[in-house]
Amino acid sequence: MKILQELIFSSWDIVENSTVNWLISGFLFPMIYVASFRITGMSAPFVGYNSKIMSIIYFIVNTTIFFVTRQIIRKIVYIVSIPVSFFNKQEPRLIAAIIVLLLVIVVAIFVKSKSKLNNKIFWK
Repeated sequence: MKILQELIFSSWDIVENSTVNWLISGFLFPMIYVASFRITGMSAPFVGYNSKIMSIIYFIVNTTIFFVTRQIIRKIVYIVSIPVSFFNKQEPRLIAAIIVLLLVIVVAIFVKSKSKLNNKIFWK
């Protein structure tokens, strides 16, 4: 399932610029991991701690959160690009994507400090 999930995630761009896309993804995926990890953990008593079922739940939750977050970020980039287009006529979506990247970094640092998950998924 991990290969399928990586294929799905790599084929859906968040923004048009590949560099900004990879940076946003790099800070976004740990937050998605934390949310999926917590939701799967909360569902464990209901499925009898069955690891196969929990893997399927994790896959579904992780993929759903990714698509919802992707759409939210795309909408935020679009909304931010409207006022930016008044100042920069050439690349308003790129500048808007960089502004959103900075916002995602701030949120990722906040999530890292609140989640108390210190493993390989977060930077040290």
